[in-house]
Amino acid sequence: MKRWIVSACLLVFVGTCTLASAQSPFVGKWKLDQAKSHLTGDTLKYSPASDGMIRETTAVESYTFKTDGHPYTTFFHDVAVWKHAGPSTWVVTYHRKGILVDTDSMKVSPDGKTLTITSTGTSPDGKPFHDVETYTRTAGTSGLMGTWKSEKLTSSTSREVEFAANGPDGITWILPDIKAKLDMKFDGKDYAPVGPTVPPGLTIAANRTGNDSFAIVEKMDGKPILKGMYTVSNDGKTLTEVSSPVSVNQPETAVYMKE
Repeated sequence: MKRWIVSACLLVFVGTCTLASAQSPFVGKWKLDQAKSHLTGDTLKYSPASDGMIRETTAVESYTFKTDGHPYTTFFHDVAVWKHAGPSTWVVTYHRKGILVDTDSMKVSPDGKTLTITSTGTSPDGKPFHDVETYTRTAGTSGLMGTWKSEKLTSSTSREVEFAANGPDGITWILPDIKAKLDMKFDGKDYAPVGPTVPPGLTIAANRTGNDSFAIVEKMDGKPILKGMYTVSNDGKTLTEVSSPVSVNQPETAVYMKE
């Protein structure tokens, strides 16, 4: 799951800025163009941990669990419940703030080279989603254990963002599908978004880098986990987000078209 971030995020939160003037190129509604975006390249690693646990590690989080149907807490304070549904299949449910965020069905191909994660659920706006992400093995030989790299993502959702001014040098952005909102200033300080499934402890700090661009640092419980740059094209029709985990150079690009 692209935990959001995602994932998400991808991952966790996305957005842009706005100037106070009505001529700001950022104000309005933007829709993701999946064909022009590059949202793959991240890695997943599963390795043995103590007491028979399994450790999941990504570029932004790490936590341990067992596939025993019991709840385990993730880095983002989600409650994850893993079940081994077959020789090469696992089902994981994620709850956040007591709300079911999504259900992941994870299946390793018979040759052990491909991991397919199908994420399903209902967004806070009441709309169902169905995402399929395909990973290829880069380490390990069989089963879930090893390292996997994301190669393909197919999403049923139409990702949109909305923006408005927030004072002379600030931003309000809204993610309609998850009913999330963030009011912030371009002063480098941490601001917390609000919404029914926003992870507790998530903050975002932003600094303006130009009239048509700005940079962010996303943090979890004060720890920087993601950095990003947002730029509007000269014709005002395209918003490009380039983001990467802080710990590695693993950039993803999301391209939005103005509605």
